[in-house]
Amino acid sequence: MLTIERGDALHDLSGLATLREVGTLGLKGNAGLQSLDGMPNLRKVDSLFVEENPALVSLHGLDDLAAVTYQASITRNTSLSQCEVAELAARLPNVAAHDNGPSGTCEP
Repeated sequence: MLTIERGDALHDLSGLATLREVGTLGLKGNAGLQSLDGMPNLRKVDSLFVEENPALVSLHGLDDLAAVTYQASITRNTSLSQCEVAELAARLPNVAAHDNGPSGTCEP
């Protein structure tokens, strides 16, 4: 289990470049977290929780994530557009999302 919570000075996840697999990955209440970039080798998680990160605008750090065994919850990230979440949900099963930011246009 890896939980990063209330890391207000954290802007991305660049320190996790070697992470390939983790049971539960929880990112909650990180006021400065803008991007999940920094995990280019992450391929599998059992459970993923991305919650209450008000500055988060991109899920692109999860681009190479190939498997979520149990569940992924993307909730209450008020700057994260719904299309960012939809792109993740189109690739992976078990993605639940609610109370994120507005609809918008995502860049490819």
